[in-house]
Amino acid sequence: MATFSRLGPSLLFFLLLCVFAYGRKTHDMIYVDVRGFSPCVRRMNATHQIGCTSAIKGNSGVVHFINKTTDLDWLITNGPHKPYIPLVTADMFTRKTVDSLMMSGKINGLMVIHTTDTVPPSFGFSPDYSCPNENYGFYTEGLNPEYSHCQKQEWNPWGNQISFLDYDFPIFAMTNMTEILSLIECYHERNDPSPNGKARKYPLCAVELNDRMHGAKDTVTCMRRSTRLTNMEAVGYCDPMGDQNVISYLKPTNKSTPFVNDSLIVIGAKLDTDSLFYDLQPVSGAENDATGFITLLSVIETLSRLPSETKQQMKNIMFALFQGEGWDYIGSSRVVFDMEKGEFPVKQTDDVIQPANVNLGHIAAFLELRQIGLMNASQMWLHTDPVSQGRDPGVKQKTEDIVKELTSASKDYGIDAIGAPTDQGLPPASFQRFLRSGDVSGVVITDHEKEFKNRYYQSRFDLPELVDAEYDNQTEDYISPLAKVLTNVTSVLAQSLVNLAMPNGSTTDAPQADLTLTNQLLYCFLYRPNCTLLRKVLSVGNSKQLSNRPYQRYVGVYTSPNSITHIIEKLVAYFLGEEISAPTLSDCKNPISNDQIFSYDWIAGNHGNGTCWKSYTYKTPALSPAFVIEDWASTEYSTWTESRWTAYSARMFYVASTGQQTILLSIGVIVLLVSMVLVYFVNKKSDVLFSQEEDPY
Repeated sequence: MATFSRLGPSLLFFLLLCVFAYGRKTHDMIYVDVRGFSPCVRRMNATHQIGCTSAIKGNSGVVHFINKTTDLDWLITNGPHKPYIPLVTADMFTRKTVDSLMMSGKINGLMVIHTTDTVPPSFGFSPDYSCPNENYGFYTEGLNPEYSHCQKQEWNPWGNQISFLDYDFPIFAMTNMTEILSLIECYHERNDPSPNGKARKYPLCAVELNDRMHGAKDTVTCMRRSTRLTNMEAVGYCDPMGDQNVISYLKPTNKSTPFVNDSLIVIGAKLDTDSLFYDLQPVSGAENDATGFITLLSVIETLSRLPSETKQQMKNIMFALFQGEGWDYIGSSRVVFDMEKGEFPVKQTDDVIQPANVNLGHIAAFLELRQIGLMNASQMWLHTDPVSQGRDPGVKQKTEDIVKELTSASKDYGIDAIGAPTDQGLPPASFQRFLRSGDVSGVVITDHEKEFKNRYYQSRFDLPELVDAEYDNQTEDYISPLAKVLTNVTSVLAQSLVNLAMPNGSTTDAPQADLTLTNQLLYCFLYRPNCTLLRKVLSVGNSKQLSNRPYQRYVGVYTSPNSITHIIEKLVAYFLGEEISAPTLSDCKNPISNDQIFSYDWIAGNHGNGTCWKSYTYKTPALSPAFVIEDWASTEYSTWTESRWTAYSARMFYVASTGQQTILLSIGVIVLLVSMVLVYFVNKKSDVLFSQEEDPY
């Protein structure tokens, strides 16, 4: 008995170790991990939630491959083995398919095939609204009901709202072709119905998808829970969406010489794009945002080559790259908010050298670049606002002057700049947020007269090949057709900006846009960030860490800015700044300690060894004012938040029928009960069973 007592704990530990090791092997024999996927995540605004989530332990379902309409019909009408998790091809993943599957009550998740070889649906696919950002622009029911809900012009007729639906199950984009083929093979071996439509018997091929989201209901509820202390600790469930805007000027400014009214020209573009799936490759947004911000970067570089004496004669030009515009104008609404508070681009502080503040009255003209990569016959459309022009003749005259300058300059570069019909209003654009706060003269420049030419707006199919900018297997020296088009647009804009900024109607020639530079920008942002241009503008350490695949331009949470924002800030600083003599990193610093106008950075430079660069480029918050004033139910400002999550996973396995699982569970319970009874009697009779004869000596 004493010997058993001494050996018991060691024996128990050994048995548990064996059970754990065997259990791990059993797990590996049952499940096959799937790693090539991108999940749909959950977001919330003031009124509701959108996106996807799984149950705490994940969602499981039988695989059903939907490659054609008959596959969908069979599952809805005849499929007996619910819940299912269908594997859907790109052509079959439509709003109609999603609605039918949800209404059937038979699915527990969705897998969508998306690889580098996936062909975009010919009929178009945009998971956004047909009237994007309609409730937070200038044309709302409360402000301008005549133009609300895009009733004058539906800009995105391919919009199916798939990104803005609420799903109580996970949706994954499957990106690894080997794993996709394994799923399809497993389906054909175990699940594919017979030719007469009869369902196969168990065991069946199944998957488990897990992307449990912690946030729920709406932003008001989620933020209240996230800011509440539990056991003296803050527990977070969601975070405000946002990033940083990038702002700079043709000439440095100083608050000691403030702007006066109509003394500043603004040219802007959006920096963000999106799709239904998080962190998806290949990166999308080639037409949606890249054509606009790349052209703006090219304009900045072109104007930076103006002679200093010419710059001094001109009105200043502000370059603005807005973040979070796809989510109810997060970045631009914050810029306007800060302008109205007198805190843009920085909050003024006594005894500190700072840039001059900007407000709406200072803006003489506003130009915005939107989608410009699909110009037909080199036609560039100039959209203007009818409301502000109708109530202010001065705004109307200045708007006409902007259109006239662009139209005139375009003729020299093979571009046909045309005024779009005024009565249809503006397309979705950051300029609308400025108009909400005051009448400003301006134009929105696009490649479309009416509806978008981009049939894949805010979708995973908005890829470089759509805009004729494929750089796969090409060197940096290859010049894409799009680079030539955007270089011409750059020249038109540069000349127009110079003419608008020169005093008393005088003119001067702007520098010619650099085709090689525009092409490098396309190559670096659409194909390979680890390129010659970006390696020069970052620090020596960061330049060595550049990725060989494009960075996402997805807007996440405000506390985690996108890498692309930092890169573009440094790129703008490089174009507008200048090299300073400083032999070492420690010598590269601002000699004036209280100077917030200029920054000094040690960048890799042309030779990669490091050089000191002086610039005046700023990052300003792209966080919605709703989270500054803590009005989480705001109808004036964006209220989008993103749910937190712990991890996401996917795995494939064979599933038995419910009856078989019940039998196995019953057998397990019986074995457990018998074991407990056996252990009880063995323990009760242990003194007899394990007795030892006493040693007579």
